[in-house]
Amino acid sequence: MAGDHRRVQKKNGTGAFFFFMATLIMWVVSVFFEILFNMRTELLPLIFRFSFNQFSNWVCWKFITRDPLLANSCVSLFHSSLTSASVVFILVKQWASNDVNQLFEHSQMKGMKGNGDGF
Repeated sequence: MAGDHRRVQKKNGTGAFFFFMATLIMWVVSVFFEILFNMRTELLPLIFRFSFNQFSNWVCWKFITRDPLLANSCVSLFHSSLTSASVVFILVKQWASNDVNQLFEHSQMKGMKGNGDGF
C-alpha cells in the first residue's frame, strides 16, 4: 500500500518536472529570440539573472540539501536577501549624494530608465 502511494507520487512529480522544464525552455527561447532578432538588448539582464538563479538552484541542490521544499526555501531566501541588499545599497547611495528631503522627489526618479511621465 505504501509502495503504491510512493509510485503515484513519483509519477506525478515526473510529470510536473517535464511541464516545468518545457515552460522554462519556451521562455528562454522566446527571450533569446527577442534579444537576437528584435535587438531588445534591455532584456539581457534577464539572461544574466536567469543564469545566476539556475546556478544558485544547482549549488543548493548539490551541496546543501536534496529536499525540494528546503532547497526552494533556501534559494528563495538567498534571492530575497540579494534583492533587499541591492535596494538598500541604492537607497544609501542616493542618500549619500542627495539631501534626505530630495531622496524621493519626482525629479530624482524621472531621469531613471523605464519611468514614464505617469510616475
